[in-house]
Amino acid sequence: APELTATKLLDNCYRGMFFGCSKLNNITMLATDIYASNCLNDWVNGVAPTGTFTKAPSMTSLPTGVNGIPEGWTVADYTDYMTLSALGDGEITITIPAQVNSSVATSLSYSKDKSTWTDTIVDNTAQTISIPVTSGENVYLKGIAKQLSNYDYSININSTVNIDASGNIMSLLYGDDYKDKVELPSESKYTFRELFKNNAHLINTENIVIPATKLASRCYSNMFYNCTSLTTAPELPATTLTEWCYSSMFDGCSSLTTAPELPATKLTQGCYSGMFSGCTSLTTATELPATKLEYYCYEDMFYGCTSLTTPPSLPAMKLAIRCYDSMFRGCSSLTTA
Repeated sequence: APELTATKLLDNCYRGMFFGCSKLNNITMLATDIYASNCLNDWVNGVAPTGTFTKAPSMTSLPTGVNGIPEGWTVADYTDYMTLSALGDGEITITIPAQVNSSVATSLSYSKDKSTWTDTIVDNTAQTISIPVTSGENVYLKGIAKQLSNYDYSININSTVNIDASGNIMSLLYGDDYKDKVELPSESKYTFRELFKNNAHLINTENIVIPATKLASRCYSNMFYNCTSLTTAPELPATTLTEWCYSSMFDGCSSLTTAPELPATKLTQGCYSGMFSGCTSLTTATELPATKLEYYCYEDMFYGCTSLTTPPSLPAMKLAIRCYDSMFRGCSSLTTA
């Protein structure tokens, strides 16, 4: 079925739309206002007994049945391509170093309407993609890549205007085929390292979807390093970590006030090292439920967080070499330990 992107429905607009489509097993419908008369009446009567229904994340009032979500179907929240939303007039730039070559990345594309795409082929030369934007415009990104960094050099997104970032980060790796991806590509490492490093105009990332539950070596290290205007962070749902995966992820994000939840209970070497170092506006630390530690796992984690007043509980009974080294060093507002 086609994607139904309208957010407000009108009288009878989808009435009987897919009536009797017995093989239909996938529908995307993004309406958030469904109060019009008979707008969904019998619209999915007779579709396949199982399937996937994708809805807007904020939509919580859709009924189940022939006038809403088909009985027996799996429900998923819609996520768009990785999206950069301009909060003013200016330019977004994406730099591709020559050292990030075709052995790890194939292409990177952008669009303002998700219909016409401008493609850049990774060809082992240094390239800069310059995208003029006006306030309110969205820039959608997709790519084909195993990773966007080789550790020393990284594809980087910057801007001359304040931007918010949202959407599914997997579109940078899997192109159009990103929506069901929850694993990083095979043999990937440094996947998104330094992606927004030094972008002083990045404001809000709480709506970036980072769905991978099993991570790769240094996959998010330095991802938002020194993003000094960043106020909100994305959710980080992964429970299977790898060495240095989140190291220095938010290092220097001096406007960040709240840390994301970190649900992993088994840590890896350096996994959270320096993660929030220099986050001088951070007042409360996230819970740290892990009971199995590894070398350097919490090293420098909150180093220099001068507004932090209360530390998290640390339930592990068995320690590891340098596990808490300088974890709260320089936290001058800390009142309890």
